[in-house]
Amino acid sequence: MHSERKRIRGLFWAFITGFAVLTLRLFYVEIVESAYLSDLAEKQHNVEKTLAAQRGAIYDRNMIELASSINTSSVYAVSKEIKNKTELAEKLSRILHIPYHQALEKLNKKKSFVWLKRQITEEQAKQIQQLNNKNIQLVKEPKRFYPGASLASPVIGFVDIDGNGLEGLELVCNEFMKGASGRQVIQRDAKQRMLPSLQSVFEPAVDGYHLALTIDQVIQYI
Repeated sequence: MHSERKRIRGLFWAFITGFAVLTLRLFYVEIVESAYLSDLAEKQHNVEKTLAAQRGAIYDRNMIELASSINTSSVYAVSKEIKNKTELAEKLSRILHIPYHQALEKLNKKKSFVWLKRQITEEQAKQIQQLNNKNIQLVKEPKRFYPGASLASPVIGFVDIDGNGLEGLELVCNEFMKGASGRQVIQRDAKQRMLPSLQSVFEPAVDGYHLALTIDQVIQYI
């Protein structure tokens, strides 16, 4: 009889202890880590993309283009979701003409967005698509193009890979010509599939102003 009451008391205290542990755990998750877990859930279910603005063109006095922007493809990886990294790194190294160790290093990063190579050729973009890998994606980016090559280059200047003016009029008038980037937030389901119908944010990009100069292309050639 005494041993039976002892067992009952043991079960009772075990139940109380277990209930207390669960209560403390619930308090920790709901109160202490509430903000962190909410932020983590939002990052897992929301994908934010930057919408690039079109940089303004530069014309001569007859409105002949001296500088313009064309759309090219850039490739990025959702590296944290990739499984067969060594095999994929070999394929990317051949397609993108980058060292194998560099490709593998990028794929080993635990991130949702890692640039693999920017402004690739049309043939490279086609080969990337043929990989049919949902974690290797293409995105369109503007690339600066100068139809006259080095014509009036000291005056016109040039930009970096992100479209920021570095020299000449590209630098002096950068604030007017670069425009303002937009953004788009799209929700994903539990299987990380895009749900365009549940798009929550869309802020369109604002293109930059064009620039018309007083110089004449023909005279400049001469």
